[in-house]
Amino acid sequence: MEDKLIELLNRYITEYDSLRQTSEKSLTHKALYEELLTILDSDYQTIIDNKIDISFLFTTLYLDDIYLSEFYDSLINIKESKEKRQKLKNLIRNLKNDYQITVESLEEANIRLFRSRYLYQSAKKVITCLECNMPISGKYDIPNVKRILNYFEVAGIISNKEELLLLNELELHNRKSLLHDSKEKKDAPYVEELYNQIPNILNAGYQEHDKVEVYESRKPSLDKTINEIKGFINHLGKDELISALKSHYSYNMQDNEYNYILTKVLDYYLDSLITFYELLIDKEVYTNLENRIDVIKHYYSMLDSYLTIRKFYEEINSFTVEAEPIDIKENDNKKIIFSHSPDSTKARLMSDMKDIPHEYYNQVTDLLSRFKADELQPAEIKKLANNRRLVTLIELRDDQIRIVLKHIKENLYCVMGVAIKKDDNDIHMYNSMANRLVPNINTEEQLNKELTFANITEEQLEKYVKEKARKGNR
Repeated sequence: MEDKLIELLNRYITEYDSLRQTSEKSLTHKALYEELLTILDSDYQTIIDNKIDISFLFTTLYLDDIYLSEFYDSLINIKESKEKRQKLKNLIRNLKNDYQITVESLEEANIRLFRSRYLYQSAKKVITCLECNMPISGKYDIPNVKRILNYFEVAGIISNKEELLLLNELELHNRKSLLHDSKEKKDAPYVEELYNQIPNILNAGYQEHDKVEVYESRKPSLDKTINEIKGFINHLGKDELISALKSHYSYNMQDNEYNYILTKVLDYYLDSLITFYELLIDKEVYTNLENRIDVIKHYYSMLDSYLTIRKFYEEINSFTVEAEPIDIKENDNKKIIFSHSPDSTKARLMSDMKDIPHEYYNQVTDLLSRFKADELQPAEIKKLANNRRLVTLIELRDDQIRIVLKHIKENLYCVMGVAIKKDDNDIHMYNSMANRLVPNINTEEQLNKELTFANITEEQLEKYVKEKARKGNR
């Protein structure tokens, strides 16, 4: 029955995480609807002038092209045709209805998340207690788990009999955990020393894991792989960890998708470490030497695995700038597109510009312009080497400025972003750029759309640089 209890608590955690993802998605969609409706609320000429942006917003918000087709159809002779104007009004009305549904979904999800947050925390702690054979000592943890079991009973997931058996299992677990024989006293000084190290380790903090972007359509498959890994990885020895992770890198998997898997596994370990820490500082666990020894043992085992995986991740994502200049075939027709989030029409480079000092702005536009015209000097363009695979990343450099590009094919390059150099091998900066999405250009239509978007972005960049330069001269 203990396995059943753990299974149900994991199910509750999964439902909560899914609800959190729904909230995040609804929040994103709410912002996109507001941007779209703001444009559509303008005059007809403004709408026509912004049809590319509107197209991107429709494509992001809806899986099919029905609304997009209606929109373009309504634009035909809209200034002269009353029928077309009415069609656009009907479309806007439908969009507002969808927007309201999104707002209500967001509010509902946030209310449920807020009301269930303590149940979620208790579920995680209790799972750890059950798996490590430790007493459930939190004042509200057992009552919260009882509420979770009642939730599943009311939902028809378990019967009333099963609920009572599981509640009995919960109480039995606590009694059994408190009756364990104590470990030998000679272990006490060693355990005390280990315990005193733990707050220092956690207070020093762990590095924030890289944010890795993947397409929404790929997440179900990748998340399934992550859950499979979580199911067996705790049972592997340190030497087996990396082999197991390597076996999940398939031939059709993009590098950023593999990084997505690894960072989610690291998040899982980090979350477990924090849970162990919370257990350790619990007064009842702290004052019980046996429990403290068990927590420290499991904590260090988990920490060892975490550090092993993190080292592996850093090794396969370590970039260095090659000393020799990159040999790019001269081509006076280079084309560029820009990395951007799938739920936004704003290029990553434009977002990066806010972190660039104003005195470097002209260098950004100058580097891009001279790259397209094959006018860069050898020292201004370098290849980024990686010890795991052939990487098509290059960087344009001028003083402190670094623009990272990815070679897509032939004369096509994707601008991943721009940054100020912190050191010659800024791993975090390079990883951040490499883990960004390259726009989907599988079809000629998609490529043309991205090229149009790139032209708009370059115009926005030029305007942005001029405005900032003018304000800086006042």
